This record gives sequence, structure tokens and C-alpha cells, in this order.
Amino acid sequence: MADAPRRVVQVVTQREPAGAQRVAHQLHHAFEEAGVESEVLFLYRRADAYDDEPYRDLRAARPGPVGTLGVLIELVRRWRADRPAAVIGHTFHANVLATLAAAAAGVPRRVAVHHVLADFESAARRAVLRLLRAARLAHHHVYVSQATLDSYGPAARRGAVVIHNGVDAPPAQGDLRWQPPRRRPDRPLLVAVGRLAAQKDHATLLAALEHLPEVELLVLGEGELRPALEAEVAARGLAERVTLLGNVPAEHVPAALAAADVVVQPSVWEAFSMVVLEAMAAGRPMVVSDIAAHREALGDHAGYHVVGDPAALAAAVRAVLDDPARARALGEGARRAAGAYAHAEVARRYLDLLGVAADATVGGAR
Repeated sequence: MADAPRRVVQVVTQREPAGAQRVAHQLHHAFEEAGVESEVLFLYRRADAYDDEPYRDLRAARPGPVGTLGVLIELVRRWRADRPAAVIGHTFHANVLATLAAAAAGVPRRVAVHHVLADFESAARRAVLRLLRAARLAHHHVYVSQATLDSYGPAARRGAVVIHNGVDAPPAQGDLRWQPPRRRPDRPLLVAVGRLAAQKDHATLLAALEHLPEVELLVLGEGELRPALEAEVAARGLAERVTLLGNVPAEHVPAALAAADVVVQPSVWEAFSMVVLEAMAAGRPMVVSDIAAHREALGDHAGYHVVGDPAALAAAVRAVLDDPARARALGEGARRAAGAYAHAEVARRYLDLLGVAADATVGGAR
């Protein structure tokens, strides 16, 4: 393997501060720590993120059909010229374009990573993914949780591999000098991190606050539902207890998690949440929606609530806030469980799958 090419290219659909992008970012650094040359490409820029990294946007904005064809041709030409050892696609459009281009360019190892449950992809996309599997353009289809793989049914299991997302273990400290804004430091603080999108179900979280009159909520993230959520905050009279902070630099997230009395994630669905992993590594008590991916990650180390039920969410939070011993036990259990998801081990599994040898002289993934 000493003379084999050892460069891995990851392609992600859009640049933004979201979960799949975080996975690619972590793998990039873990690959380099293992002595493997790594490159990250975004098909287009959607939002500012990772601008201090050497990542490249292939287009400044989402391309139309002609522009997408141009991206495909550009990738084929690029990879025929420099022949990477492997190409990894993350999320739907990158999976399709990257595996097509890599196959046409003769890239020897091709992997498609699936970050979305089948039920939350459109019928058209599910059909395309079935064709992608049938054509065997990717040598392996990686699903980020067993829940994700199961959602695609028995036909998806051939050639499928479950590799969970990873997390820093011990957790990255980030910039702990940064202090998240507080309206009243004497109040218990709930922290939610995620896009302001229907998937994350912030509306249920806001409704739950009516049952938790003494708590304050800090929400990190940005998205299309900001106007609706701002209106909901005003309508419910929560302006003095809720802060919609928007996007913050990734290095500020650890400080926000560390400040939380309870980390909450009421999502309608998750594939395998990076926020949950980061809160686990930080040893924070969590209350999360009772969905398969949360159970898979956390087991008994969290409080659960029925999806979309504000009263159940509030009761689960109350049970943690009113029982400090239980809160400590949940946080400590979650921290121990996070050890199974160390991103160096996750990177090693990808490299093994790709047949790319880590450099034994580098203190990295092997």
C-alpha cells in the first residue's frame, strides 16, 4: 500500500453549518491526522461556514440543471487528471454527482453517505437512490445510523455499512471564554442547537415553555422559520425568556452546551445528531424526542418525550430540573456513552472501507 495513492476527496451538497458538513469537516481533520491527504468540496455555498478551512465551493449559489451538468463535467475532468484514491459523497445531490463523476473518472473507491431517513426524502429522490444502488456506482453506501438504514428497507442492505457520526472524545473545549447571552442568570437554562427548520420542531419547544414558567431558552441556529418563530415568541409572551441567537462560530457551541442546565432536542426526525453527540461528550443532561436515532445514540442516558407533545416535553424537562442527582447521572452516563463515537475511530472505519492506509508514522487513526 506504500505506493498507492492516499488522497480522499469528500463532496458535500452545500456549504452551511449543519450536520453533514460537520461530519465531513471532522473526517477531513481525522484523515489528515492519520497522514492521509484530504480535500473537501461543496457543490455550492448556501451560508457562511468553515471559511478558515481550505475547502472549496464549486459554485457560488445553487446551480440549475445546466450548471449542475457543468459541475459534473468539471468533477470528471478534475478526477481524471489527479486521480484521488477515493471519493466520498455526503447528502443526496453530492451522492449522485460525486459517484457519477468518480465512476466516469475511474476513481477506484467510491462511497455515498446517507444522512436523511427515507421517510423524509421525496418520492423522486428515493427513486433516484434506488437507481444509484442498483447501478452500483458507489462501492459502499454508508448510513449514519441503524435507524437510517432501516428506514430504506431490506433492499438497501446489500452493500450497506452503518458508520455512526463521530465526536471529539474528550470533547473539544472550543472558546470557553465566550459566554452565551443570558437574560436572567438565576433562571434554569435550556439550550437547543439546530437549524430553524420544521425538522427541529422548535414550535413544540416554545409551547412547552408555558408549562415551565421559570426557565430561559437559548436557541443557536438559523433558518427559514425564523420569522414564524419570532412571531410565536411574541404571541406567547416569551420575549423575556427566549433568545434566538442565530448562527454562532462552531468554537462557541461548547460554551453554550456547558452553560445549559438541560440540552433539549425535540426533533421530528434525526439520522444521528451531531448536537446530541456533542452534548453527550460534554456530559450534559438531555431531554430529546423519542425517536429511533436518539434511542440508538443515548440509550437510557436521556429524558424522552413524545414527538410534538409540549406537555410531555415540559414534564421530561421538569423531571430533570427537579432531580439534581438524576441530572448528574444522565450527564455522566451520556459522557461515558460518547466514548463509543470518538471521531478518530470513525475515520479509521472509513479508511478501512476505502482501503486507504493511514500513515503508521503519524499518531492518527491507526
